[in-house]
Amino acid sequence: MRTSARVTGTAAAIAAVLLSGGCGQGGDGEDEKPAAEKSQNTGVDPETERQPGTVQGIWRTSADGEELVLSIFADGVSLVRESGTCDGRVTEADQPTLTLTCNGDQGDNGTERSNGTVEKVDSEELTISWNSGATDTYTKIADAPKDMPTDLGDLEDLIPQN
Repeated sequence: MRTSARVTGTAAAIAAVLLSGGCGQGGDGEDEKPAAEKSQNTGVDPETERQPGTVQGIWRTSADGEELVLSIFADGVSLVRESGTCDGRVTEADQPTLTLTCNGDQGDNGTERSNGTVEKVDSEELTISWNSGATDTYTKIADAPKDMPTDLGDLEDLIPQN
């Protein structure tokens, strides 16, 4: 039961990110990429021979006894774990920064992972330093979609109705 709830929660979080991914975009018709999509390293890492990467996509890691799934599409971000979900935005100044608001039964309301800075990203891994002092290294499990869907079809049926 716990696994199906997690899968449903993950699907709902991904759907929410997809639905809200266009929020905050200018309506001036310019085709400017979100700051997070521009975040790429240049050149192949000589130690790992990995290609440059972007923060865009779905990432997974284990921390504090939980599996964490981080989804980043456009400038929207969602962090899903057993104890709840956190949603927010990715902004960029010198480095991509994640700002999240958490809900659910997450101890201190999930605040240990509410603000994070991307320390490293390549085609396979993403390393984030969080406000709590924790540093997580995520493995990429899927790329971000090339285009935002306009018709979610039956996916909307997965979102719980209150």
